[in-house]
Amino acid sequence: ALIPISRQALLGCMMMGAANFTAQISYYWGLTRISASLGTLIFYLYPAVVILLLRLRGEALTTRRVARLGIAFVGVALLVDITGGQVDLIGVLLILVTILTYALHLVIGQFVVRDVPARTVALYVISTMAVLAAALRLLVGGSPLPVTWAGWWPVLGIGLLGTVVARLAMFTAIKRVGSTQLALLGVVEPVITVAVTRVFLGETLTPIQWLGGGLVLASLLLVDLPPKSAAAQA
Repeated sequence: ALIPISRQALLGCMMMGAANFTAQISYYWGLTRISASLGTLIFYLYPAVVILLLRLRGEALTTRRVARLGIAFVGVALLVDITGGQVDLIGVLLILVTILTYALHLVIGQFVVRDVPARTVALYVISTMAVLAAALRLLVGGSPLPVTWAGWWPVLGIGLLGTVVARLAMFTAIKRVGSTQLALLGVVEPVITVAVTRVFLGETLTPIQWLGGGLVLASLLLVDLPPKSAAAQA
């Protein structure tokens, strides 16, 4: 019963899948050049890009949103730490491509998920990503497949938990609690990621980069809260 989908919604899911596929490819490529903690904190500029994309379709640019944009951009500038010259700029550019395409995927998703069950959206978005990944591998080749469990468990973890379960949970959350509450909960993710990379990968940030990361996280807290009347009705 969840398989049927309108042509318009299918096109939206395919666009979401293509954007998300591009985001993942550029993100993992970027992680070959910069640390996971730095890449994650820069990636959380994406809410600011979502705001700009929604502005292009006519949504108001409020004072809170302008402040959020300014804080986020200053935070990323400090994270990159251009004056220190220690950050690979190509890696940063790849993360910026990730930000743009992931934000585009979210903006499209706001309209698709509104009328289509979350599991249906997840099915067609992830299927599109799988087809594109397989096509890219056939066209340009790739590294050999893992031959040991130590090589396979990260792939399976990212595929099943980081992609399938994560996307299904995200689309369901948008439908149940709305994008505002989802954004509030999303603040936890970069904090957890930085902590995990510190414990398991031994990654560290400079003091100025910690300041930049703090500003990025602060910008995430400046979400647009619903009006009191709407909150009361909910």
